[in-house]
Amino acid sequence: TSPQAFQKFKILCRKFLQAASTSPLVVFFDDLQWADASSLAVITDLMTDADLTNLLIVAAYRDEEGGNLPMMELEVKRAGKLEVTDIPIRNLELGSINEMLALLLHRTTEKTLRLSELVLRKTSGNPYFLVQYLESLCTEELLTKSDDGSWMWDTDTISAETNISDNVLSLITAQIWRVEVVHQKLLHIASCLGFDFDVRI
Repeated sequence: TSPQAFQKFKILCRKFLQAASTSPLVVFFDDLQWADASSLAVITDLMTDADLTNLLIVAAYRDEEGGNLPMMELEVKRAGKLEVTDIPIRNLELGSINEMLALLLHRTTEKTLRLSELVLRKTSGNPYFLVQYLESLCTEELLTKSDDGSWMWDTDTISAETNISDNVLSLITAQIWRVEVVHQKLLHIASCLGFDFDVRI
């Protein structure tokens, strides 16, 4: 991208947000650990623009894959007059998992407690792994809906089921083995190339 095109893009983003932020506006950026330096520069420019008011920027990223993010945060703090709040997202504890399952399954927390304990043991409370595990229970018909639409499961059966992996890494590996061979080969090649590569390869 040429410097001129990049500058035009920044101006376009700024104008758009100025027009949209006549009332309070929240902009959410996800997976910023994979953003390139140019994209982070645009976000930094927006965050430090004094003319942009009523704007809250929320950025989500994995700190173990921070990439260029530390430099972005440094530049934002250097600009001053900005409040930057870090909110670490940790693995879910049993109480949170139980509340979530009770809400999803439309049951009381007493009814979902044993299932929650099993889910915590299988996923260590990782939110992404937790969703993957629940999806696998549905796929294996260990978590099903009855005719009246209520969710049904048997924790003992789930715990004893050998088709459900004891850990999420094995679970995801099993999911990969289920896709077509040509797609497996593509994933194999992609894993050697890294996060970014030309699909024409």
